[in-house]
Amino acid sequence: MRRFNYVRGRNPNKPVPIEERFWQYVEKTDGCWNWTANRDRDGYGLIKGILDGRRTTLVAHKVSFALSGGVIPKGCQLDHLCRNPRCVRPEHLEVVTGRENNSRSASPSAVNAKKTHCIHGHELTPSNCRIDRKGHRRCKVCDRKRKS
Repeated sequence: MRRFNYVRGRNPNKPVPIEERFWQYVEKTDGCWNWTANRDRDGYGLIKGILDGRRTTLVAHKVSFALSGGVIPKGCQLDHLCRNPRCVRPEHLEVVTGRENNSRSASPSAVNAKKTHCIHGHELTPSNCRIDRKGHRRCKVCDRKRKS
């Protein structure tokens, strides 16, 4: 596991242990533990620090997960089970693949993947749909009607 050291202010010569700086920006409640400092445009907490000897910006929920002893395997992501991007509570985070994380979201691709019927009401089963060149599911019944 990589080691984190965060710096206080602009002086990189005085590293501060992660626990001293990180938790001062966390507001703990009975539910989510919300990040109160800087956030990105999607609402995820950010903290500047030193990682592997280089100054960088880290994502707060990943730091929290690492501090609790969690490890994120290569190719995996953390999913917020509470759907709150500000939350850094380790119990609200789960290691999943990118595909699983996307399928749990409300993104257009996740919404379409959950559809069980085409827009004309035909069931989308493996025997009744094909995958086109772009990777989209196409209803075979509708395709036959279009071609006739």
